[in-house]
Amino acid sequence: MRDQRSSRPSARRRGEDVQLLVLALLVDSESPAPWSLEELARAVGCGSAAAEAVVSLDAVGLAHRRGAFVLATPETRAASRFCQLLRE
Repeated sequence: MRDQRSSRPSARRRGEDVQLLVLALLVDSESPAPWSLEELARAVGCGSAAAEAVVSLDAVGLAHRRGAFVLATPETRAASRFCQLLRE
């Protein structure tokens, strides 16, 4: 039987895409900082996806949550430059 792949991205891929979007928002110099979790949820279009992305980014040291607010950590300079390169 032939392997048929769905054209829909996997749940893991979608989660990674949301993490990238949240990280890009957090490091964007033209965006307000810090972001509230509610603002991130609106930007992403899904509250639970935004919350999961923040947890994942916090776990690897790219974001920090302070109460209802989320901001990029100082160590995200490299990640910020990487996001810039992706946009160019």
